Amino acid sequence: MIDAGSIVSFDPLESATPFVDTDIVYDAAGAPPDREASNWLTVSPSAAARNATLAVMGPQLGYYYPEIVQQIHLSGPGIEAQGAAVPGLSMYILIGRTRDYAWSLTSAGN
Repeated sequence: MIDAGSIVSFDPLESATPFVDTDIVYDAAGAPPDREASNWLTVSPSAAARNATLAVMGPQLGYYYPEIVQQIHLSGPGIEAQGAAVPGLSMYILIGRTRDYAWSLTSAGN
């Protein structure tokens, strides 16, 4: 459960100033798409109960996208990852995580 008051709302079109205290600032890559992308929520370690970054990603797949996926766990020298992939085309984990990072996919306009 997310703590009350821990979510900060902002309009990315109004300001390029980050809403968290940080010494690292990157210029915006441009205006975000007009409601044409998937959604996500990230929580910094300082705001998380277990002092770890949290990421909740909600990929919005296209209506006709074949949602047939399989769970994969890759373990070997230099790799430890798990996630979802398309059966028969499992060269890549499309939505997954390692111990250090996580990733998702997006339909962005489909």
